[in-house]
Amino acid sequence: MITDTHNLYGPDGPEIESSLLLRFLVQRYDELLESDNPRIPLALGGLSLCGVAHDEESEAELQRILYPAKHPDHTLLTRCREIFLRTLDRTKPEQTPRRSGDGGRLPSLDERTCRQILLTALREGRRMIADDSYEYAKVVESTGWIALQCYPRRLAEFEDAWLEQDPRDAIRRSVEVLRTAFSRRNRE
Repeated sequence: MITDTHNLYGPDGPEIESSLLLRFLVQRYDELLESDNPRIPLALGGLSLCGVAHDEESEAELQRILYPAKHPDHTLLTRCREIFLRTLDRTKPEQTPRRSGDGGRLPSLDERTCRQILLTALREGRRMIADDSYEYAKVVESTGWIALQCYPRRLAEFEDAWLEQDPRDAIRRSVEVLRTAFSRRNRE
């Protein structure tokens, strides 16, 4: 049993298979295409770039169309979705996104950005519990880990939650930590 949770992940946090992340993104973009509000949230835009990071051609293409787009429309969402599907076809099983050129370290995020990502992780975790579907648990694990970088105490609690072997239990515990982090930050 792992007792030191600070060794559970490397400095870049939990790893996620690119194909899993791409399938998740295709599903979320499909939902956005069906919605009346086709805006891409900050965290979804970041996950989108992570999802294609191992494919330089797709990453460059997605960078060109996503940024500095402030209010994407269905055409933009469709183009992003097509890039994900093309990249998914070229993705090898168990391939993970490549690390950035600056040693693979995550950039320092301000608290406002962390809170936006935290809301995405919390929303996805609650959705999994409500749907009783845990296929994308690694997405919650990864986004939650990133979001809690501003809250070291909650991050340690979050990492402890992922020691659970059952994804249902890990999601439930991590959602509680995320909820606490959102309402109380690092305080009691």
